[in-house]
Amino acid sequence: MTLQRLFYDLALKYYILVSDVPYEQTFLTYLGSLPEKSETTIRVFDRTEFYTIHGNDAVFIAKEIFKTMNIVKHIGSGEKKIPSVALSKVKFESTIRELLLVRQYRVELYRNKGGKGAQQNWFFAGKASPGNLQQFEEILFGNNEMSASVAVMAFKLSGDPAQKIVGAAYVDVAERKIAVCEIADNDHFSNVEALLVQLGPKECIIQANDQSSDAGNLKEVIQRSGVLVTEKKKVAEFINKICLIKEHAATQLLQAVETFRKKGNEIKKESQGALGSISNTWEALLTDTEDEARELLELSQKLVNSISVPLFDCATKKKTLLKKVFVNRESLEVQADKTEEILTKCFKDYTDSWGKYKVYSKDPQKEQHVSTICYNCHNEYVWQLAGFNRTNEVLYETIIPELLNEAQETLNDVGSSYSTLMQQFTQTRQEKLNKRLDKLQSMEEMFALVNVQSDLSQYTQALGAGKVKLPIKSHENPDAESNTADVLGVKMLLNPLTEPALKRKYYLMNQKLSNFVNQIDKEETALKSLKQLRHSYIDNPSYGNPDGMCEDIMKSDFELKQKRVLFSVLATQLNLFTKDMIQDMGPMEGEADDGDSDGYTTVDRDNEKAAHQFVPYISRKPGLCAYCKGVLIGIVKPTVRCKVCKQIVHQRCEMNVPYCSGTPQPRPLSKFLAIRSKSIDSRTSNNDEEDDEDNHLYSDIDSAKALPKPRRRRHSGSSADGRAIFVNGSYGSSPNIVPSPPEIPTKPALKKKPGQCVILYDYDAKSPGDLSIKAGQRVTVINSSSIDWWEGSYKGKVGFFPASYALKLQDKDVVLTCLYDFEGEEDDELSIAEGQILVLITDEGNGWMVGRGADGEGIFPSTYVEKCVRR
Repeated sequence: MTLQRLFYDLALKYYILVSDVPYEQTFLTYLGSLPEKSETTIRVFDRTEFYTIHGNDAVFIAKEIFKTMNIVKHIGSGEKKIPSVALSKVKFESTIRELLLVRQYRVELYRNKGGKGAQQNWFFAGKASPGNLQQFEEILFGNNEMSASVAVMAFKLSGDPAQKIVGAAYVDVAERKIAVCEIADNDHFSNVEALLVQLGPKECIIQANDQSSDAGNLKEVIQRSGVLVTEKKKVAEFINKICLIKEHAATQLLQAVETFRKKGNEIKKESQGALGSISNTWEALLTDTEDEARELLELSQKLVNSISVPLFDCATKKKTLLKKVFVNRESLEVQADKTEEILTKCFKDYTDSWGKYKVYSKDPQKEQHVSTICYNCHNEYVWQLAGFNRTNEVLYETIIPELLNEAQETLNDVGSSYSTLMQQFTQTRQEKLNKRLDKLQSMEEMFALVNVQSDLSQYTQALGAGKVKLPIKSHENPDAESNTADVLGVKMLLNPLTEPALKRKYYLMNQKLSNFVNQIDKEETALKSLKQLRHSYIDNPSYGNPDGMCEDIMKSDFELKQKRVLFSVLATQLNLFTKDMIQDMGPMEGEADDGDSDGYTTVDRDNEKAAHQFVPYISRKPGLCAYCKGVLIGIVKPTVRCKVCKQIVHQRCEMNVPYCSGTPQPRPLSKFLAIRSKSIDSRTSNNDEEDDEDNHLYSDIDSAKALPKPRRRRHSGSSADGRAIFVNGSYGSSPNIVPSPPEIPTKPALKKKPGQCVILYDYDAKSPGDLSIKAGQRVTVINSSSIDWWEGSYKGKVGFFPASYALKLQDKDVVLTCLYDFEGEEDDELSIAEGQILVLITDEGNGWMVGRGADGEGIFPSTYVEKCVRR
């Protein structure tokens, strides 16, 4: 329980830390940018209070070290989601100890320089391997003594194909010991394996990218011994790798330059020279990038040709010389060893002869012979001893120092060659960089000269924009066949026929002009405040983002420009009213005192025709405009009604009705039962003009005529003969329009009125107090005083539902459900759709029924419907 609690606390700290999105994204970006690693390398990230491990390393630690996946959490989202593990300092030490000393893994440590969020800055802090624990000694052995020595070995194969010669080096950090040897081995490297068993190193270093079979066998022997293998690359390989990277980068730069040069040419062609300075600087930037890419190619080639190849040749030659130096040294040592062997033999002979001399010196017969042998052995020994001593003196005092000097000179030649070549390379790069610096300075000056305003001025002058005439039209004669001027003149006409409309237009436009002045003043103040706020954000970025306000400022400025244009147009149009015209029209009538708000006083119209007294009016029922004959919908299209003659017209038609008759006129009401706004717009689109424009035509129509009432065809045996059928919101045939739920209006306060209704469409409750209903259900109506919302009850539930979603029923009414689509072709036929709800009026008995629905009344085939089950 304690361990689980510890991991929980660590995970909580860690995920509070990475819950910041910029922090998480920045860290994941850095993690993805790290180079590839081997499977035996674990990367650890130091977060001051704890450590974290990510990716496959986290899964390995959870499975192999802690034996549980419960400690694994995930950071990031989508494809960037990776597993993570958080470790305390104690768990980190034990984990590192097991990885390095037991499992023979490498460890890389990364730290953050202190930045938070998007400003975090990770860097490589250290690494350790089983043979190199120096940077982790305090962690590993701070509280424990080192129980075993930590040693590293290195092996290198010689290039002699006749015999496998292995060079071995051994370093023991704890005992401060270095040993070097060279051994001959067989195909199985038995001596190497024995050496590994005897010395017990933790890590072995071999040459990387050696594709020979002997190198592969040597690596297998080391791995079979349980020793971590580390491969090291040569300097030449590093240089070649750098050259490949530079060549790849240069190739990508050249491809990018080619692509963007084509795009730049297309943009230049489309702009037609309007952005000359920008195009020139863009081309200069592309050219500079292209030069930089070519310089990279040149540097990479020079790095290979001038450094890598000469250094390799020089190193090869000097390596041969060094080998000869050591071969000569070995031959001298062999000679010295032979001289020592001869000296040893002479000394033995001298010792033996001396022993015989002591034994046979008293014998006169053998004394002379023994003395001769003894003296000769003595002389030979003295001779060989002098030669041996002199050989060693010359060897160690003269020959070996000279050989070492030769080796040192060889190495000095290698270093000198390397230094000379690198100096030449550095000088070349410095020259290139100086040239690039000059280019960049000239480009900086060129960028400073970019002037878009001057480019546009030159472009407009080249196009001759100032010579273009304004699209102003002159007054034209409506009589195209006549060559004379317009008989009505070019000014506005004021006469008894046009005075009411002109008078209303003048005073309404004056009021509109005054409103424009106020609106423009307010919007100018608001725009000025927005600009001041943006400047304050620029001065103090901590207050807000100034760039985020540019769009709002541009939008407000454009709206202000639009109002200024409309204001200018309106002022110009009002100038058409001369002072004489304004005096002749006189003032508008005052407001009424009879308690009727928003209207004008009623005047005596017995002797003259006066202007209409229009007031806003909401048409509760659909009808036709008395002027344009368009359909009236009070909310969708605003309407007005005259207080005197009671004529109802669209608000846009108000200015065009010529005069008031003084007596109420009958309004041509239609017999709509239910009208869907979409169907109305499609049928009246030819009559409706733009709502925001004034109709400049005047008409003498005083009232609208009612539509004729067509008669339905008779069916035999029908009790509905002579009934006028209304189909789909109009008289006559109509296309098959599938009924859809109308828009739901706002709910007013309702008054109770009992009754029954059938539901036409499904409705799901949108707010508390609404009643969810389904098509075909019979609902008890509690309150139907509103034309928009009714209150009803169904199965004990009470609530509101849209009135347009239901049809009222009588007790004996039969509800029908449509089985198939039917398109009415005759005037009295009702188009129906599958699933539609209808109320039966009568069954004519000849295969046809009369019914009503959301779109009106009509006849339809009886086989296309069925009785709806009472629900």
